Amino acid sequence: MLPFKIFPSIAWFAEMDKTKPARVGYMSPRFKDFTGNKILLPGPNTVQFFSIPLSKKSLSSNLLQIETVEEQKWKREFKNALQTIYGKSPFYEYYDYKLWDALDSLKDNTLGELFLTTLRWSKQALQNDIEVELVAIESGICDPEIKINPYHQMFQEKLGFVKDAPIFDLIFNCGPEASVYLNNLILNNNKRKDS
Repeated sequence: MLPFKIFPSIAWFAEMDKTKPARVGYMSPRFKDFTGNKILLPGPNTVQFFSIPLSKKSLSSNLLQIETVEEQKWKREFKNALQTIYGKSPFYEYYDYKLWDALDSLKDNTLGELFLTTLRWSKQALQNDIEVELVAIESGICDPEIKINPYHQMFQEKLGFVKDAPIFDLIFNCGPEASVYLNNLILNNNKRKDS
């Protein structure tokens, strides 16, 4: 079972391939504990988290129905952050407009819709057709722990390799080779477990 996150990590996507359909667990949010709306950004000076603002009024509802607030503002700030970090990466301009189109096409401003939209964009960029099933759970789930092989990242010289980077880091830096990288990662981690 995988944790609910907007733009999950590379390890999350590698783990997604193990069961079909992939199961993503979500629980009723406790505002202070919830991190599913935070996106890790390995920036030019440090690793930061971008938080998508949530409506406190909707926090008592089902996680998938929690509403985001200041939708245009956070999208603009997120776009600016990605442009600053990935604007010079090899494949940013090939994928960025597809991401903005996907975010602009959101039918509603709920976390559930945002999760499914960003997941569709990621799966399309990775040429991955695995189905995902959302499952209500009672307790939290941790990110999967697998060995991530280094690939070129934008600020690797300054920050070192950020193994918990979100999937768009791999997509913007590796482009079409991201799916090959992910498949090799899955095979290598499966071999390690078998030996």
